[in-house]
Amino acid sequence: MTQHILESDEEEIVWFTVDSLGMFLKYEYRVLWAFPFGLAVSVAGYQGLMYAVALLATILIMTLDLFVSVYVSVIFLRPVVRFLNAGRDVNSAVQSRGYLHLQKIKRSHLAGAIMAVSSSTLLYLNFAMWFIWNEEMSKIVWTHPLAFGVNADSVLNDLAMLVVCGVLR
Repeated sequence: MTQHILESDEEEIVWFTVDSLGMFLKYEYRVLWAFPFGLAVSVAGYQGLMYAVALLATILIMTLDLFVSVYVSVIFLRPVVRFLNAGRDVNSAVQSRGYLHLQKIKRSHLAGAIMAVSSSTLLYLNFAMWFIWNEEMSKIVWTHPLAFGVNADSVLNDLAMLVVCGVLR
């Protein structure tokens, strides 16, 4: 599917633009307002409603985060893939160093994007598990999302950005 999206003409998929990316970021920002609402509901004594709001907001943020990452990747990789497709007909023994370099750029960008999204997803799951099984997970300090999860996510995101920008090639 990703290959099809990347190879499509501009007229076919006009919604993979920077403007549509801004729309997803706007909705992701709006979903964040559910957390103060959930906190207020919790303080008011409605724990069940707080868990429902937190679960819904977490699912929406995970989904929107995935869409934003896919959008950024498609916007960045579309010209690279078009150029690589133009050079695909050339005999592989004669392909230039630039062509091979662009293939490495494509692979490193996809690997870094997958790594960044995966680390954030693991952090969201860590938060969800900690809220669901709070008593069991409170006994083990490193399972608290703020003790280990946030820091691990930060380190993995930094490594992912190093992979994306090509430092680790």
